[in-house]
Amino acid sequence: MLYLDSRFEPAQFSRFDHELLSTIAREAAALVENAQLAIVEENARKQAEELQFAARIQQALMTSRIPSPDFARVQAHSIACNEVGGDFYDVILKDDALWVALVDVSGKGTSAAILASILQGMLYVQMEGERPLAEIAKSVNDYLCRKAVGKYATMVVACLRRDGLLDYINCGNVSTLDEANPPVGLLAESNFESASAQLCSGSRLLLVSDGVTEAEDPDGNFFADNGLDLAARCTDIGEMLDLIRGFCQGASASDDCTLVQIEFLE
Repeated sequence: MLYLDSRFEPAQFSRFDHELLSTIAREAAALVENAQLAIVEENARKQAEELQFAARIQQALMTSRIPSPDFARVQAHSIACNEVGGDFYDVILKDDALWVALVDVSGKGTSAAILASILQGMLYVQMEGERPLAEIAKSVNDYLCRKAVGKYATMVVACLRRDGLLDYINCGNVSTLDEANPPVGLLAESNFESASAQLCSGSRLLLVSDGVTEAEDPDGNFFADNGLDLAARCTDIGEMLDLIRGFCQGASASDDCTLVQIEFLE
């Protein structure tokens, strides 16, 4: 607000005085607006830098150098649909056992990324400690339910041994394997069961988050299980990603996309 007064001629202002005041007011308003926009822009820049830094941390938390035992080969890649996401994978080599996890936290963005980082730490410690898979799932489920964070997660944890024995637990992911459990964090009293399979030389296990099957083309069609079947015929994660990108034809991703492939070599 601008206030105009005069001690010489009270309440008597010419048209020129009013026009001059209006001009000053417009200029002042433009300066104030520009200053406010500059503040908003600077805050947005700082927020973008923070998100980029968070994305680098999240990618670093995922295995940057995947273990290469002589009995197996692992390929993995994760793409967040925003700066940060709720998907993650981890790979640990412990003695003669290869531990692999893929987790997809419900939702996406910053809130999902925060919870994903917490869960990754929990899983890492428990896989390092070689806890039974059912106990790992139960501890994660108890944590999420007790904290009442309002989110759940689908999760697959697998342990492949040198002799080809694959122990796994599947919590909420669609699977062609035998056993399935509810997602962790959804039901407080859930019971979890692991399962086993014997892999022969050359067998491959492909784990994906639902961002793969729910990838859409410009017409809104899903990549779906048919697309996943085609992708699974590829032996390289890069080729799978190229197939998905080709299907999407440049359409923006609506969910995080993660793929992990384990190949038994012996």
